[in-house]
Amino acid sequence: MKKFQFLLISSFLFTTAKTFAQESSIPSPSLNIGVEAGLPVGDFADSHKLGLGGSLKALFPVAPDAAITLSAGYMSFSAKEYEFGGVTAKGPAVNMIPIKAGFRYNFQTGLYFEPQLGYTNFKVKDGESAGAFTYAANLGYLFNQKVDLSARYEAFSKNDNTTSFVGLRLGYNFSL
Repeated sequence: MKKFQFLLISSFLFTTAKTFAQESSIPSPSLNIGVEAGLPVGDFADSHKLGLGGSLKALFPVAPDAAITLSAGYMSFSAKEYEFGGVTAKGPAVNMIPIKAGFRYNFQTGLYFEPQLGYTNFKVKDGESAGAFTYAANLGYLFNQKVDLSARYEAFSKNDNTTSFVGLRLGYNFSL
């Protein structure tokens, strides 16, 4: 009888401990690679059109539903044509390399919210490069913990000037 009680109590404790361990377990870090498109807004939309690029994002979970993110990428916005003195011309493309850190909060539904801060290096073709403070707000959905679809507002500020765009990103997660 004592052996049966011991086995029953041991089974209960093992099952309970395993359940608690699964509830509080933090997911493993992951790497996300994605393609991006951006539509300029504000004054930026007057001079440039659709931007295309790619990015790499590392996610470091700190809780079952939260992660610190680090991302870097490349995006190029082509210039619009304009008319000046009866002559049609096209301005230079703007190339960007953003480096951002963020905090992702995952809701139970697969939806997530991710504010980010960072720095972006700009380079105009055949021109000088400059950098600016960057901030972004992402709203996304993670399908099956693998496919990541998000939309964001991203802006760059320097000397009281702000350049911004609305972006879409399609990414794929690799667990590390």
